[in-house]
Amino acid sequence: MFGIKTLLQNRIKRVLFIKVSDTHFHEKGYPKWLIRLYLRSIQIQLLDRRTNYNLGWLYTLPHKFAIETYANFLHQNPNHLGNFSINSNTVSGTQQLERQVIQKMIDLYHGKLGALEGYVTSGATESNLYSTWVGRKYLEQFVKIHTICVVKTNLTHYSIRKSADIVNCPEFITPLERTGWGMSPKGLEKTVLKLYKGGFRGFLLPLTMGYTATGTSDDIGAVVRVANQILHAHRDIKIYIWIDAALNGLIEPFVADAFTPFSSPLVQTVVVDFHKLGLVPYPAGIIIYRKTLRKLVEKPVDYFPETDNTVLGSRTGVAPAAIWTMISYFGKLGYKNLIDKQLDLKQLFITQLLEILPQTQIITQSHSLSCGIIFHSLKKFRLPQYISDKYGLYPMSIQCVFYPSTTSSITLYKFFFLPGITQNVLNEFLHDLSKI
Repeated sequence: MFGIKTLLQNRIKRVLFIKVSDTHFHEKGYPKWLIRLYLRSIQIQLLDRRTNYNLGWLYTLPHKFAIETYANFLHQNPNHLGNFSINSNTVSGTQQLERQVIQKMIDLYHGKLGALEGYVTSGATESNLYSTWVGRKYLEQFVKIHTICVVKTNLTHYSIRKSADIVNCPEFITPLERTGWGMSPKGLEKTVLKLYKGGFRGFLLPLTMGYTATGTSDDIGAVVRVANQILHAHRDIKIYIWIDAALNGLIEPFVADAFTPFSSPLVQTVVVDFHKLGLVPYPAGIIIYRKTLRKLVEKPVDYFPETDNTVLGSRTGVAPAAIWTMISYFGKLGYKNLIDKQLDLKQLFITQLLEILPQTQIITQSHSLSCGIIFHSLKKFRLPQYISDKYGLYPMSIQCVFYPSTTSSITLYKFFFLPGITQNVLNEFLHDLSKI
């Protein structure tokens, strides 16, 4: 492989008498063979990533069947403008597949079709933006806009920070539980009441199922109970809750007795990705929300007999087709078997890691395919650079606030056990670790 790669690179250097990669918008087009040759060199760079070794990346390659579907529909370039899960719409082509995908996910989450709808997004960042946007519009019905804020933990995904900035809402940190590494219900109550005294009345509250850094989750039931207590005690407070389940939204339904995120009326939207564990090409996410929210952001399209109620407007119809393919191919049993296999790998890895470095702290939950690891016995809590580079592992240095008022500086590594990570790779990492 190395010889072919070197030969190809030398060939490119010889034939690119016109700089294909320069910054000028050239007058005449290049021949196809030259363009293909240059693009092939880019592909080789991607092959060098060795994605099956990237233990620290929340990334996996798509399933071949999903790629086949993607390729089959791509040349038709279907455009989805609007929301096709709305029952009154007449749909055709890939729109039918998007509607079925949303209906299937509502069924998976034990929701009611008449009360919920949704659409296929580009991923959790867009879905969180939609949730923040529609949440602010919802709260504006009851409180003044300058009294609305976002409350989150130190571990909440960065897209919430981005979303709060876009919709112009201040954000505040609420403490974590020291043991479970999820949002502290008592800490939340203290945070909200403190902000209430400062004049805030509307609270956008993103809860997380599967923090990227640790794999832990907020106790949604406990947080909802505290939120209800706050609302009962202070009638002028309004709270809008959504669940960011980008990864775990495709894990919990297959390993828990019953995943019912919409069982509380306070939970308004749920976010999940299919380009991670769902094995669908990027970008592919889903947002499901209560049907009454759509009217808050829906706008007519001037040049088309359609209304837009999404963030992006025009969206690809190829992603819904690929998602539909994977749901149809795996089914509940297929996804459960896939998840169980990776959970077994994770547990075996943790057991063997602790035999090598007993002082290592593992932060995770039983249903999570990710974990945060703190190497207490290593200098500055850090792995040697050559190991970090080989396995795509990079330390996160974060400040965490724990209930009641402790702040800790933490250096941890993220580990993900998605499909593509094999026992051989984990054994190789543990072998490298044992030599230090």
